[in-house]
Amino acid sequence: MTFLKLKQTTHYPVLYREVSQLVSEYLTLVEDSKPRPQMFDGTFGGGGHSVMLLNQHKQLKVLGTDMDYHVLEQCREEYHHLIKSRRLALVHTNFVNIPALNLKEVF
Repeated sequence: MTFLKLKQTTHYPVLYREVSQLVSEYLTLVEDSKPRPQMFDGTFGGGGHSVMLLNQHKQLKVLGTDMDYHVLEQCREEYHHLIKSRRLALVHTNFVNIPALNLKEVF
């Protein structure tokens, strides 16, 4: 697994194996559901968990938020292919503001 280098440090997601197993088990249950499964990552950071899950589950869409504008800008460059394919949306905001977002405009 590769991790995103942010500024002078490398972002290492914690519990990524556990998160992967839990989400994989759930997505197996809803595999054929419509619309596509969506996930919210309220502390996107370097995207370690979310990008891992997007790579594992091609039907998944993720909305990620974070308060660090510079990290999100770096992630927008690094994950432009996921954003372009409308599988990943990144919003610079605190996760408490999610109810105010128009999710139809995000994806």
